[in-house]
Amino acid sequence: MRTLKKLPLLLALQIVVIHVFAQEKAGDVSSHVKYIDADDIYQFVNGVAVIKKGMSTALIDTNGNFIVPYNQYHFHGGPNSGYASGKDGIIMADEGKADFTPPFVLLNLQGKKIYSSANRYIGVSDGYAETYETPRTSVYINSEGKVIKATAPLKWNGLDWGRDSHDFSSGLTVFFTFDSHKPMESIKKMYGFIDRTNKVIISPIYDYADGFSEGLALVGKYNEFKEMKFGFVDSTGKLVIPLMYSKILSSFKEGLALIEPADRSEFSYAFINRQNEIVIKLKPGLMSRPGDFKDGYAALTPNARTDAGYYEDGYYIDKTGRMLNAKEMSALRPAKFAGIFSSYVRYTYDPYSKFAIAEKVINQKTVKGYVNGLGVFKIIIQNKTF
Repeated sequence: MRTLKKLPLLLALQIVVIHVFAQEKAGDVSSHVKYIDADDIYQFVNGVAVIKKGMSTALIDTNGNFIVPYNQYHFHGGPNSGYASGKDGIIMADEGKADFTPPFVLLNLQGKKIYSSANRYIGVSDGYAETYETPRTSVYINSEGKVIKATAPLKWNGLDWGRDSHDFSSGLTVFFTFDSHKPMESIKKMYGFIDRTNKVIISPIYDYADGFSEGLALVGKYNEFKEMKFGFVDSTGKLVIPLMYSKILSSFKEGLALIEPADRSEFSYAFINRQNEIVIKLKPGLMSRPGDFKDGYAALTPNARTDAGYYEDGYYIDKTGRMLNAKEMSALRPAKFAGIFSSYVRYTYDPYSKFAIAEKVINQKTVKGYVNGLGVFKIIIQNKTF
């Protein structure tokens, strides 16, 4: 009987809670908003974000609490500079007395220092940050503090060699060999792939190679007629798509790669899948190169965006090859908060925190902060509020 008497009260409390949350809509400031002392903010990546006050920077979590307070480290350039991005669980910073002065440090997402170096970090890719001890000795560090050191040999099978890029994918990066004793005009580079220990995984037998994407790398080789033919290899070096294409214009993105036929009378461009099947043919006469697929769509118009709600005049295709104009795309994937925010930063929501940056004028004052998936401000800058 006592349980029965409590039931109406519990129902009433549930109704009140539902009503309170139902009142919070896109553009509202949450009743439990967190105020932060900052002049500017940067996007969340993997649940962490850099905030800035004057010349000082700090790192916060998804509750708006400090992971790293102001004046402890220098974080640089916001989320797109490679520093302080949280990419692969690694945050790069420095603790010198001035910006970009040693020692340079790596932090994990909890703000714990995992490595310190006298030299700047080159970048983060495939789970590791890269720096160097000497011009020939590279150092790789992951988010758990695992360190790989590798000194590059002076020669490879008697040939000079180098790297085109510092980016790794599938544990590999492109390297090339050449003979520096030959005249400059006759030097020929041959491309292959090495791992972080400088071990050659795929021998330099190709005249062209691009980095791995979605587990496959674009490679090219001249045939007996001195025509370059392209295909794809996997991380073991197996040629999974033969060297048969005259033009492959992109690596695999969302399972599809763009090709251009030598004879454009049947179609101007096409997309192939990982089984080397042509799944989309684009009509003859299309002069502009299609973009990569993103979120299921590719732009057929130069500079057109595929971010939901921000479509230019032009045309798009989906993975069935269906063509849509900008109006159809906007109806299919409308801007999530169209007309609500005075300024909306077009970054993708951080998958971990589900936060994005937004601004709105409320009571003639600008509110800037982080909104959740419903568009409700959960963290805002204290000196930019109503």
